[in-house]
Amino acid sequence: MPTVNITDYATAVDAMVKKGSAFANRNMPYLFRLTRGDRGIIASNGQPWLEQRRFALHTLRNFGLGRNIIEERIMYEFEITCEELEGRFDKEGASIEPENMLNLMVANIMNRMLFTDRFSKKDEERFFALKAKADEMVNNFSVFDMLIDKWNMDLPFVKQRMEYILRPINDVVDFMRDQIEKR
Repeated sequence: MPTVNITDYATAVDAMVKKGSAFANRNMPYLFRLTRGDRGIIASNGQPWLEQRRFALHTLRNFGLGRNIIEERIMYEFEITCEELEGRFDKEGASIEPENMLNLMVANIMNRMLFTDRFSKKDEERFFALKAKADEMVNNFSVFDMLIDKWNMDLPFVKQRMEYILRPINDVVDFMRDQIEKR
């Protein structure tokens, strides 16, 4: 991958501040283009990136970023989690897994902001299954995956690898579609 290294301060200011938009584009690996289709804040460049950035900031402000609304939602979820913890500690020999508790708390905050409700007890299993797949994908991700391009997708081992990597992403998209259809 070609790179440019700027080692002079004056040149860096000129390139990144004064002419920043001329150098704003990034090389996007095929994997990003395949999963996002040149959309979104991470996988876009130029004018589409500026529009996505504006939209994301506007949407986050509508969700309450920078106001007490998000803090209230976080505190609400924190209180519910504390109540559940107290209920578990009332039982003898109860144990907790802090990582799972915190992951579910964050997921509930996000799910409430996006879909207006928390994960129900039956949905918790689905959340943890999706999270396990995503964790496995992240743990197995390698530099090799960033080198895959469209021309070598027909190679059997490359195609199999991409299907393995994309399966958790597709599962998350399916979950989101299910949530949207419920509304």
